[in-house]
Amino acid sequence: MTNLWEFFTNKSEEAKGDAVVEGNAFSLTKVLVVLVPVVTSVGTWAVNQLREVEFSSGQITAMVIAVIAFVAVAVAADVLARAVATSAERMAGGRLHVVNLKTPIQGRLENTGRDEKVSVIAIADADPLEYLVLHTGSDGSRTATLEPFDKVELGVN
Repeated sequence: MTNLWEFFTNKSEEAKGDAVVEGNAFSLTKVLVVLVPVVTSVGTWAVNQLREVEFSSGQITAMVIAVIAFVAVAVAADVLARAVATSAERMAGGRLHVVNLKTPIQGRLENTGRDEKVSVIAIADADPLEYLVLHTGSDGSRTATLEPFDKVELGVN
């Protein structure tokens, strides 16, 4: 087994193989699975030390239901949060790092019909590599699009 930090953050090899939620978020579910028996044992010991306190069966049932409800809500929130993290990571399309260029690089975008002069303003580390290019319309309007590196020729005026 890998170290505990990798286990609790879902970065271990075991977690990568069968993970539904792939975000490297901290797994509160795993922590609760470890801590609930410990807290229950300590709580039982503490209640046994109090000789004058008597709980009715209804009160005991209510406490058990409250603990189960707490764990269920915490686990659901944990899974939902890690699912959102996974979704955000996938929406980025693998573009985890973007290098912004201080000075735009002039280039030419290969289009069907005619090529277009563009300015490359950033580079994304997607697979394949992508450029963030700035298009200038005939009316002076500007739009930015991500284009694959093989469709953009750099250093062309």
